[in-house]
Amino acid sequence: MKTIKDCVNSIVTPNLTGSITYLDFEQSASKPSELGLTVKQKHMELAPHSSTATLTKEQIDDILRFHSIDAGEMTQSTLANEDEQYVSKRIIEKMWNMGHTSYLNSFTPFQKWANKWFGYAPLQLVKSDADLIRVINLHANRIAVKSRRGPGNFIVVPFETGSILQDQPNFEHEPLAGGIVAGGVCYKIGHLNGRIEVFVDPFMKYDAKSFIIGKTTQNNDPGLYYVTRDTVEKLETALHDPIGSVKYSHVRWDWLGKIGSNASDHFFTVRYSDKKHNLWKHLISKYIKK
Repeated sequence: MKTIKDCVNSIVTPNLTGSITYLDFEQSASKPSELGLTVKQKHMELAPHSSTATLTKEQIDDILRFHSIDAGEMTQSTLANEDEQYVSKRIIEKMWNMGHTSYLNSFTPFQKWANKWFGYAPLQLVKSDADLIRVINLHANRIAVKSRRGPGNFIVVPFETGSILQDQPNFEHEPLAGGIVAGGVCYKIGHLNGRIEVFVDPFMKYDAKSFIIGKTTQNNDPGLYYVTRDTVEKLETALHDPIGSVKYSHVRWDWLGKIGSNASDHFFTVRYSDKKHNLWKHLISKYIKK
């Protein structure tokens, strides 16, 4: 089954350092109306992340004796799942940050002033399922205009929004034959309008009124890249303690980062409400109703 990791440009390498070549648009200093395409490189260095667990020799023996389960294999499998959750969370967090940058950049001068002095942040008005679909399509097309690389083609939503989208006649469900996804990982539930993949983030608040829309990063394009080493270290270390403990470790070397001056233009964070939200309502809610 497809996960959020498939929406970034994933690279597997045997090395701990390297560089990524990409193409970026640049505005001409002498002719602002003209754009040039420049070949650039981003250097990166992989860093280790370790998931660990410790079992006593007694626990290991009891699990084998009473349940016929190899505790070492079970623990390593659990650590591998924890590692996948960690990667998924990091990718989602990076997408939220990049999408939030695009959201702030979309403010009008008045909205920027209101945000600076009163903490006001504009919300999309969504009073029906049709409004929700309209907002999704609106910002998918906005990404096409800003990034010059095509429209947004995936969204990351909470459970409630995902359930609403699954009820739409133009929603195509992801087949169960797609495979089993690791617990706690942001996973795909289907397609909307035949072109926008829908992912559910299990760590978002169930009824959150927000979601991320983005465009999958292609080779040599600006965007979000995930680089990982081609081998994962699975270590088993006997500890010199009185109870004979064994420490299990799952070590992954990786790098996650945005590449390109306009990388954030490939993502947008959408916040919405079912009620009209303007500066005056914001001030009343913040200062008077309290």
